[in-house]
Amino acid sequence: MSGNIESTVDDLWQQFEEASQQYIATLGLNKIKYNKEVDEYLTLTREQLYSMPSTTLGEAAFLLAQYAACLQKEFNEHQVKLNWAQHNMNVRYGKVCKNYGNQYTKFEERKVMALGEDRALQLLNKMSLYASSHIKNLDMMANRVSVMQKTLSDLQYTKRRQDG
Repeated sequence: MSGNIESTVDDLWQQFEEASQQYIATLGLNKIKYNKEVDEYLTLTREQLYSMPSTTLGEAAFLLAQYAACLQKEFNEHQVKLNWAQHNMNVRYGKVCKNYGNQYTKFEERKVMALGEDRALQLLNKMSLYASSHIKNLDMMANRVSVMQKTLSDLQYTKRRQDG
């Protein structure tokens, strides 16, 4: 029976994710991809920065802006997964928590009891923890890369003015 619950949760997630991906495609956001060229610009030293011509700085700034968009897209995808899992956990809790404890048992305790025994809740909780951990890793990274991009753009502008 647990295999059936797992496939049901997976099927529901797949349906939701397909609809979400179709929406993203209508916006053209599915075209945002990771570009390996950005790697060299993420670790530039001060000396390398000052020796780069302004056109290369502009290209690097553009690649960093693309990378920031890629990171933000990844962050958003995990946020959607987290929201979906938490919503479905709440719906499931509403259905099964009445079967645990008695009228004096706090709802939070009932939730823990249900999570300990209900396979669907366990799968949704695992999905929630997975998405949450990725969100923590990605939090503010797109902003930090955008700051790097802005710095390169400013440096490009300064070099152009100095070069005449």
